Amino acid sequence: MSTPDRKPILLDFEKPLAELESRITQIRELAEENDVDVTF
Repeated sequence: MSTPDRKPILLDFEKPLAELESRITQIRELAEENDVDVTF
C-alpha cells in the first residue's frame, strides 16, 4: 500500500536537483496563471 503524502528520501547529491525541479514547477504554474509563454 502506498501513501501519497510520503516524501521520497533524497541523497545529498539529489537535493539540489529536487529543489530545481520544484522551482521549475512553480515557475510553470505562475506563468500559466499569468498567461505567459515560457516555452523555448
